[in-house]
Amino acid sequence: MDIFSEVMGRDKSATYTWKNNFHVKGPGETDGSHKESSQLVTQLVLSNRHFCIMQKWGGKREVMYMAFRALGRSVDYVCDSDTMLDSASTVEMVKVLEEDPNVGGVRGDVQILNKYDSWISFLSSVRYWMAFNIERACQSYFGCVQCISGPLGMGKIWNILLFLLTVKLVALIKSSLLPALEEILSCSSCPSTQCYTCQVYFLLRCLQF
Repeated sequence: MDIFSEVMGRDKSATYTWKNNFHVKGPGETDGSHKESSQLVTQLVLSNRHFCIMQKWGGKREVMYMAFRALGRSVDYVCDSDTMLDSASTVEMVKVLEEDPNVGGVRGDVQILNKYDSWISFLSSVRYWMAFNIERACQSYFGCVQCISGPLGMGKIWNILLFLLTVKLVALIKSSLLPALEEILSCSSCPSTQCYTCQVYFLLRCLQF
């Protein structure tokens, strides 16, 4: 928390230690106090540009759900920590969502930054090229992109949350949510939006995944 505040600026950021999360109450907490703490977290997220919330551990999906839930009726932008974004990526994806109200999610073109570091990273770059330039392009033509990629994706949260029946369905980047999302909205591709992500180049690390 201290490191976050120091990096982001103590006067420009907010931190909060939450002993529960949106799905689990803290020890000795009542329904009323849980509702109050949930509202406090939501207000903290909406009123600060930079924020760090340490909540009760519930897995990666719970962390993502917290962000989706707190942001409410807005557009969520997801990317990985090692993603290098194009300067126009945000604007281009927002254009896709605004131009067609039936589009609920959009993904960008992900490329491998270190594709010449090893044969593994090179083969990964070939696979990425096939996935984004052929598979996703074809899916986008029919408005049914099967995966909004983690390194670069965007979606309309208020439509996504309608189908969050369990916390396991929260991941926007996972295909398990997309069939439900596509019941009322289509998912599109935005080839003009590009980003780069690093790929592992040691075989041992690949085997670990």
